[in-house]
Amino acid sequence: MKRAAFVLIAMLLAGLAPAQEDRRLKDLLQKLEDESIAVRSSAASGLATYGKSAIPLLRRAASESGSETRDRLAEVIRKIEERERLSALLPPASLITLDARNKPLREVFQRVARQSRTPIDLTDVPEDALVTVALDRVPFWRAVEEICRASGKVMATTESGHLGFSAEPYMALPGKTTEQFRATLQRIELSSNGTFGQPDRFESFNAVFHLCWEKGVRPWRVSGRILGLVDETGVDLIALAGDTETPVQTSPAPDSVHREFQLTYPRGPGPQAVRIGRLLVEFELEFPLRYAEVRLDVADGRMPAPGECPEFTARLNRLERQEASLLATLTLGFGAPPESEVLPESIILRDHKGVDHVAIITDAPPPAENEAVLQLAFPDVPEGEALKELVIRIPVEVHRERLEIDLKDIPLK
Repeated sequence: MKRAAFVLIAMLLAGLAPAQEDRRLKDLLQKLEDESIAVRSSAASGLATYGKSAIPLLRRAASESGSETRDRLAEVIRKIEERERLSALLPPASLITLDARNKPLREVFQRVARQSRTPIDLTDVPEDALVTVALDRVPFWRAVEEICRASGKVMATTESGHLGFSAEPYMALPGKTTEQFRATLQRIELSSNGTFGQPDRFESFNAVFHLCWEKGVRPWRVSGRILGLVDETGVDLIALAGDTETPVQTSPAPDSVHREFQLTYPRGPGPQAVRIGRLLVEFELEFPLRYAEVRLDVADGRMPAPGECPEFTARLNRLERQEASLLATLTLGFGAPPESEVLPESIILRDHKGVDHVAIITDAPPPAENEAVLQLAFPDVPEGEALKELVIRIPVEVHRERLEIDLKDIPLK
């Protein structure tokens, strides 16, 4: 085993530039064939932190190694490739460094803007507001929160593609902030349809959340749902009913930095309640790492032959204009359920000018298992426009980022 490890190290280092011949890499490669499972696992995790430039060498080493080492190196390579693909969709958080002592708040946020990817609108930041704050490589959303708290004069707001502020006293909102994301509870709404007397419980519970990310993060789909809802007496209303609500799902615009979620449940606390004991919420952001794709030739308005790829088949059954919209019927057949559902961004009608028109999708009842019939509308295709192709792209490998928010003792009044 020691001989095999020595050969592996020598082979790898023979192809590395002198600057890369560091002790850490040698140690990791030696430990990759250690007798201890924990040591091998730690070594593989360490090798996976190397960049894509190491992949050719790792592949060469794997081809010359025994089966166990080859499998470990294959997993290391897979993790490196996944991280590289993900970095295009989920870039690392901007890290903010500044030291401001009684400086204008606008000036401080200007310095933040220069260190981040997210546009910042300072229109509503008071010109006379001052702040004292010191930050050392603090992730963007945490930095924004720290500056607002230190100032006490503004609250951060988010629009579709930028960060803004409202001139009002700072108040910490319930929620959670990580290096990449910020989720805050904006308000809770309770209502009842009862017409006589006081109902024992409200019949509708609605929690409005804002989920934020930096400019340049491009999630394919974002969903949120309530996992737990406990009233002030300790009764878990969801556990009591034995169910959870269907996730609220949305497909954000590519340049957006936030989405608002109205998470509802058909059961709330009693009308005399003054607080919620616990609210447990989960958000999930999907980032496609690999797509399956089929292209159907629709030039000259003709009906194309069916297309296929290893993951699914596609057949266009109808393509016609009705009033202002171009309508189509598309049948998709899957060998196995897709990794992610078909969203409007999955189906693009491309014209001869290279302009892409996104479909509006209406599902029809599937005629068979693992088959979906979709009714499509393209309302923005000009009449008489020459068409080129219908492109269907469905994620078949998806990275999911989950954010769980556990809030307790939330006042209602």
